[in-house]
Amino acid sequence: MTQPVGFTLVQLRYFVTAAECGSMTAASEKLRIAQSAVSSAITNLEHELRV
Repeated sequence: MTQPVGFTLVQLRYFVTAAECGSMTAASEKLRIAQSAVSSAITNLEHELRV
């Protein structure tokens, strides 16, 4: 059996937006959310993927 995925589509969306924008600050402005929310989501994604 496979293990459940430990990350969310929201985390992936934030990551892609940050990559496209070139910074978490620009991504937060584009997503209209706090920069700390983008940073936390990406940190959690990195932790889950062990990178």
